[in-house]
Amino acid sequence: MSTNKWPKRLAIVGAITLVVSITVFVSYSDDMESATDPSLNNVIALDGGENAEVNLSKQTSYLLFRLTDVSHNCTITEVETQTEVTIGSPSWFESDRLGEEDLLYYAIGTFVPDESGPHIIENSAEEGEMLWVVDIMDVEGSVVWMTYGGCCGILFGICLLTLALILWMKRGKNVGKAGLVMQTPDGSMVPIAPTDGTMQ
Repeated sequence: MSTNKWPKRLAIVGAITLVVSITVFVSYSDDMESATDPSLNNVIALDGGENAEVNLSKQTSYLLFRLTDVSHNCTITEVETQTEVTIGSPSWFESDRLGEEDLLYYAIGTFVPDESGPHIIENSAEEGEMLWVVDIMDVEGSVVWMTYGGCCGILFGICLLTLALILWMKRGKNVGKAGLVMQTPDGSMVPIAPTDGTMQ
């Protein structure tokens, strides 16, 4: 009997998990979009031809974003040593970002300063070609974890509901084999033999 309750229990837990996870994901999705939008959360934004001095830390990495998928056209120089910082290509997890109004920001470069301190960042692109420098770690942790937790919860809820359906279908196939009895004229209950001739 307890085995027969598992599909129902799994279905209830799966449905609750799915509803809660969807609610969490929807609640935090706007905050997540704002937190990862380069135009709203950046170290500095430079128009083409502009430069500025910014304090950078060697304890984190930075991403460069543009609205077009082109070369970074950017120079970063440490003020104290006049050493130019090496700009590399973004890895697979340092992906493009979707901002407000469905604007796609292309990740076109990444770098880690050799030393912490003031750096000169120059956007050598044409005027109107904006450049955003983003601290990859400067995103509110709770927003990220709640959003990702909602995604994982949705997947987990779907898996539970699928498992419940499989167990329910399997139970239905075994109904004809499980403990069938017949009442005799004298009122006693006797088991009915299955088609293979064995007694229940």
